[in-house]
Amino acid sequence: MSGVAGLDSHADSLPKLLDTSVLIDGRIADICEAHFLDGPLQVPRFVLHELQQIADSSDTLRRQRGRRGLEVLQRMQKMSHVKVEVLEEDGLPDGEVDRSLVELARKTGAKIVTNDFNLNKVAGLQGVAVLNVNQLANALRPAVLPGESMRVLIFARGQRSEPGRCVSGRRHNGRRRTARESSPTAMWTSRLPPCTRRRRAK
Repeated sequence: MSGVAGLDSHADSLPKLLDTSVLIDGRIADICEAHFLDGPLQVPRFVLHELQQIADSSDTLRRQRGRRGLEVLQRMQKMSHVKVEVLEEDGLPDGEVDRSLVELARKTGAKIVTNDFNLNKVAGLQGVAVLNVNQLANALRPAVLPGESMRVLIFARGQRSEPGRCVSGRRHNGRRRTARESSPTAMWTSRLPPCTRRRRAK
């Protein structure tokens, strides 16, 4: 990003193409508010059209998701430090949005911002740079060292008698658990290693 020594300002100024999934997800607006993205953010007309189709869906959940995506886009357009453009670009004749997005990125040299795992893979195979918000979120999870104690909330029973799924720092029904790290092996979606419960001394 510009203003940070040692980084390529030209790479940061490249346009970023936003896909439908990242607008519906909404975290892209928070990232922009935190000044983590530079360069123009572009929404092709065919992406906006897909978003409008979802917002007009007869399915309640899809309709809510589509409207959320439109609201996120409007929120970003109001940010004075972010340049958001709607590109008058036609998609491919088959109407496939992901392929159209990859082809546009290849033609313009833009990066793609997405949450879509398959789009991420396809774009990467064709030499298109991708910024994946899910990968960013995983990279920003706090690291926990083996032997370190922390308070966690157990919110789901594991498949076996011991493991459970947990999050830290949240209270649910007034119950908390204290766990001690037992392995340096990190899970794919988290930097929290497997834990064992530490019983308090009476």
